[in-house]
Amino acid sequence: MGKGPSGGTLWRLVGKALVRIPTLQELGALATMCLGSRPPGKLLDVGCGNGNFLAVMQQAGWEVTGVEPDAAAAASASRRLDARIFNGTLEAAALPERSFDAITLNHVIEHVADPIQLLRECRRLLKRGGTIVIATPNIESFGHQAFGSSWVHLDPPRHLYLFSAATLRRLCEQAGLQVNQQRSTFRYAAWTWRVGKAFQKKVPYAGQDPVLGRIGGWLFFRKERAAMRRAPFAGEELLFLAGADGDAHRVLTSRTADHEISRRERESRMEASL
Repeated sequence: MGKGPSGGTLWRLVGKALVRIPTLQELGALATMCLGSRPPGKLLDVGCGNGNFLAVMQQAGWEVTGVEPDAAAAASASRRLDARIFNGTLEAAALPERSFDAITLNHVIEHVADPIQLLRECRRLLKRGGTIVIATPNIESFGHQAFGSSWVHLDPPRHLYLFSAATLRRLCEQAGLQVNQQRSTFRYAAWTWRVGKAFQKKVPYAGQDPVLGRIGGWLFFRKERAAMRRAPFAGEELLFLAGADGDAHRVLTSRTADHEISRRERESRMEASL
C-alpha cells in the first residue's frame, strides 16, 4: 500500500491551494504592498512605525530603509532591524536622489500637512522604473456611506486629508507622478464595522462581545465585497501604484485592477465637456 504525503508535503499542497483563493491572494499581495513578485532592490518605507513591514521585506531580500516621525517607534525599528531608520520627516532625512527601487506609504499621506510636497520628495528619491505604493482610507467607501460620522477612518485630528480615487489621482499628477494602477481594497472592512458599531453605541471597542463582533464584521465584509463588484471603488482603502516615468510595476491581483479611472471621475469629465 502506498504512503500518503508527508506532513511537510501536505502543508505545502494546502498552502498552494489556499493562495488560489481570491481573498487570500488579495491579502497576500497587500502584506507586501504589492511588491512580492518584484525582484528585491532598495526599499524606503515612509512612516515605518516599529518596522514590522520592513522586517518582512528584509527577510524577502530587500535592502530596507525607514523614516518615522515618532521617536519611540523609530527606536524600536532601529533595535530590531539591521537597517537605516531615520527619526523625523522624509524631507529632513535628506536622502540621495534616485536611490530607491520602491517607496511605500502605508496610511501615511492622510496624516501630513502637505501631501503634494511629500509625493514630490518621493518622486525625487525614486529610481527610473521604480514604484511608489500608496495606501490610504477611501472617503467614498462603503463603510463611510454606512457609518457616516461614526466611520473610523475620519479619525480627527490625526487625519488631515481624506481622498477619493479621483482626488488622489490628481494629487499624484500634480506631484509629477503617473498613476499606473488604482483601486480600492476590502482589507479593513470587518474592523471598520466593529469600531463603527462601538462609536455608534458609545461603548469602548474592547467592551464588545467578541463573537458577535466577529460575526458582524464578517457579514459587513461580505456586503462590502458585493458592493465592490458593483462599484470597484467602494472598498475601505485606496491602493495606488505610481511611477515617475510611467514604468511602475504592475502587480495588482484584483479583477478590478484595470479600472484606471473611477465611475465618478468619468462622469465628472463628461459633465465638464458638455
